[in-house]
Amino acid sequence: MLIYLILFGGIFGCALVDFVRPFNEKSRKELVVIWCVIFVLFKGLRWDTGSDWGQYYTCFEESSWSNIFSYWRYGYGSEKMEFGYVFINVLIKTILPHYSVFLIVTNAFIMYCVAKIILKYVPQRALVGLLMAMVSLELFPVRQSLAIAFFIYSIPYILDGKLKQFLLLMLLSFTLHRASILQIPFYWILRSNFSYKRNIIIYLFVILIPNVFYDVFSVLQNSFLNTLLGNGLRRYNAVDVRFLMEFEGTQTSLAGYINSILQLSLFSFVLSKQQRSLSDRDTKPMNLCLNMYFVFLCLVSIASHPGFDSLYRIANVFIFGYALSVCYCVYYFKGKKHHLIAIALLMGMFAIKYNSLPIHENLNGLFVPYKSFLSQDYATRSPIWFYHQH
Repeated sequence: MLIYLILFGGIFGCALVDFVRPFNEKSRKELVVIWCVIFVLFKGLRWDTGSDWGQYYTCFEESSWSNIFSYWRYGYGSEKMEFGYVFINVLIKTILPHYSVFLIVTNAFIMYCVAKIILKYVPQRALVGLLMAMVSLELFPVRQSLAIAFFIYSIPYILDGKLKQFLLLMLLSFTLHRASILQIPFYWILRSNFSYKRNIIIYLFVILIPNVFYDVFSVLQNSFLNTLLGNGLRRYNAVDVRFLMEFEGTQTSLAGYINSILQLSLFSFVLSKQQRSLSDRDTKPMNLCLNMYFVFLCLVSIASHPGFDSLYRIANVFIFGYALSVCYCVYYFKGKKHHLIAIALLMGMFAIKYNSLPIHENLNGLFVPYKSFLSQDYATRSPIWFYHQH
């Protein structure tokens, strides 16, 4: 646990200093790069740490040029892994055949996408933005995180209305994770003007009337969408009794819903104030980020109900919007000379996200203690996957 405290305590301290007594632009950018490198090494040099380790390590070991289009994810005759992800595994393995190299390369790409967007839209607040992104995004990225990185990289295309470029990125992302196809409709939702009253009504509807989504799911099971998802809607069958018993849901507490509504209300208040004093072009990024956070809240609420657990994967695509919304919010109050309020909000929102990291639950002992590649010869904690590809 100590290494996590040092890592997140270090970047929090750095961001707080910049928030109180700002660094110059060059120093801030250098610190962003330094922290990105630290996180790449932390995430890339791990070994048998984090969820799904066994599955993806086996994919790296068992994939080859001969099975890029026919790698069976759960063994022969089960489900084929997306060819783009298998291709990346094989390409990196061919050049430098060590799984740590694969993790470093993929995590470097993810951090590049995150840092690029932060430096583009909140350059003067980049350290706070990076802090909240690191505590909000998946701690140890796997396959889906690469798809999320593509979505984060597409944010400028969404803001500028460049649909063709956005679709191209989503198609590339689709070769890594089929669920990326579900992100396409959100292009129009994220571009819409945020309406607090409308969205609160929608969010309350999602919370209070969840049964309607089982009917929607039943229809989608027999749609072309299910074909694109590789029959995923039948594999994660939200209306199947056996699936409901296995995935009973993780109901969000009343306090959790209240906290979400309060934060959404606060961000909406800041956006409305900014829209009165800034141009539409200057407030569009915050509008998009707030829409992302709203979509995240709705999807998490649905995912918390029995049978919809897999929706958390889709919800995680939009959590980056929360990180930047926090950034816009605390700097708004700082700009209004409410320094104590700004610092209290930053500390509180960071604490909420930090306490929700999986290191605290430490599911199956997969996160604590942290193990590096130097411990790769030790007994594994993750389930051992045996694949028969023929």
